[in-house]
Amino acid sequence: MTGLDLVAQSSPKGMLAVSPASVHGMLWLQTHFSKESWEALARGQAVFSQDCVDELLNDARSAGLKIDASTILS
Repeated sequence: MTGLDLVAQSSPKGMLAVSPASVHGMLWLQTHFSKESWEALARGQAVFSQDCVDELLNDARSAGLKIDASTILS
């Protein structure tokens, strides 16, 4: 998919990873997390609970970002 800003994917142990897919996505993540988290976020290594991801993605959509969460397994 093109034109995406953030991608959410299933990760081991029921957690979800959120990673940037554009410069806009990375800048948005940087406004929501401390500098110490930026490298893990950029690499897609930061994992979150379902509730946290739902809140993050809703906020990102409200900010106008394009999201792909189609690979999240229920």
